[in-house]
Amino acid sequence: MRAYKYRLHPTPEQEARLSAWVAAVRAVYNAALTQREWYGRAVGTDPHGRDSRFNSVRQSCEIGTRKLSGDEELEWITDAPADAFGNALRDLDKAFKNFFAGRAGYPSYRRYGLNDSLTLPAFKVGKRMRRGWHMNVVFGKDAVRLPKIGRVRYRKHKKHLGKAKTVTVSRAAGYWYVSVGCEIEIVDPVRNNAPNVGIDLGITKPLTLSTGDY
Repeated sequence: MRAYKYRLHPTPEQEARLSAWVAAVRAVYNAALTQREWYGRAVGTDPHGRDSRFNSVRQSCEIGTRKLSGDEELEWITDAPADAFGNALRDLDKAFKNFFAGRAGYPSYRRYGLNDSLTLPAFKVGKRMRRGWHMNVVFGKDAVRLPKIGRVRYRKHKKHLGKAKTVTVSRAAGYWYVSVGCEIEIVDPVRNNAPNVGIDLGITKPLTLSTGDY
């Protein structure tokens, strides 16, 4: 996997919407972490017999944005792409697995200014009238087409190679960036079964090989 990062140049309206999106993803991530801390426990130990197992799949179903559309306080969350919430909850799942495996510390809450990002799939399966795999984020010569927002100007200083897998939009030091994670196939090197060759450094002849060549 290799990531290619580019500078975004959103309009003031697009920047305001992206800011709301990363805030929504951060809020969902923190709420899911709180839910695990309050209600998560070993299977079979809940005194009321409730299912206390939590993972990204279950929490993604519970955070269904349609359920929030009628809530005046939480309806703003529904504007962000649902795929961004799923990726954030999978990150939380991975953080807990690394913690229990002893590879990392206990998951921490995401904070404004440090965790201002969201991740989307580069390709996704269409629904309703649009069937099959299609590009979810399209990289053009001077603009990136993001779902729900449309074309956002960016500076393409290099071409990304390989198969695009994920696209991350982030904010750092007041600037916006978009990075695409690509899967690049690496060809296995061909084994050379020829005998070893020694090299001798000299004065009259700078390099002399053990085969007699120089």
